[in-house]
Amino acid sequence: MPDAAKNENSAVPFAPLHAYALAQSCPMCKASAGAPCDAPQKNASLRRKDAIREKYGLEPVDHDPTHRMHARRVDAGFRHRKQDIGRAPWPEDRDPERSYSTIGQLQGTRRPRRNKSPLPPGADLATRASAVLDGSPGQVEWPYGLVTAARSAYKTQADFEEAIRDRRMAQYVLVAWAEEHGLRQSSTGCCPRWLQRRASRRCAVGNCTRYGPSARDSRWLDHTTAWLFDGRPAVLTSAPYSVQAEDDEHLRRWTTEDSRLRTTRGTGWYGFGTTQIVLWRADLLDTVVPACVGSPASPVDA
Repeated sequence: MPDAAKNENSAVPFAPLHAYALAQSCPMCKASAGAPCDAPQKNASLRRKDAIREKYGLEPVDHDPTHRMHARRVDAGFRHRKQDIGRAPWPEDRDPERSYSTIGQLQGTRRPRRNKSPLPPGADLATRASAVLDGSPGQVEWPYGLVTAARSAYKTQADFEEAIRDRRMAQYVLVAWAEEHGLRQSSTGCCPRWLQRRASRRCAVGNCTRYGPSARDSRWLDHTTAWLFDGRPAVLTSAPYSVQAEDDEHLRRWTTEDSRLRTTRGTGWYGFGTTQIVLWRADLLDTVVPACVGSPASPVDA
């Protein structure tokens, strides 16, 4: 691995994207972590661009190193870098002499999963889903956005089949993520005030920060799912289409006022360009990693 990836400049809080990507193995050409991609077409394209510049007497340029890598490897590096940014302190609280990149480091620790009735190996998705969501194996109550697509919503059979594949992958990611953290969905969870309680109980009318005319967290708590750990409120996940400065301020307020709360963000399972925000109780779970379609938890890496 290049020195830039191993020994980052201490004045830079995060390593560049190409260093994160190079630290991943490539699922396309099977290059190991630290080795360049075997991408002859990409390299040939860059050589053609260099030849054109030379032909017209232009100065040579340094190409972005990610242009020599396969897209799926770059995507993996992007997700890793985004996780590091989400886990790091707020920009104004960062140590200017410290790098927050975790390239080559272990990604945090979690308390072991405590499932009193572990599922047998090879259990199908419906059975696994019913263990972490409401409903039964025959009728799983998927969160909004993960319900199996209807044929009537798509013009062509090809579009419908693609939607089914995408929805199926998202369902797998959600279930694997919940299993990994030992979580079960709560039907009463609503907002961070629910998360602060000893038992799962919905907020009284007018006291919830998600519902109501003066609910300050309603914007970032879009497509929200609440999760229990050992029967106690533990995690909130949401998927807003954008995250505004005021949302960051509200999240920071929660983590500042309650030292048990932590937050991070990633891509999640909802899709459509949304950002998954995770707010969790660190006294119950040491670390909660955002879910990600295309991560090792998913059965298919598109």
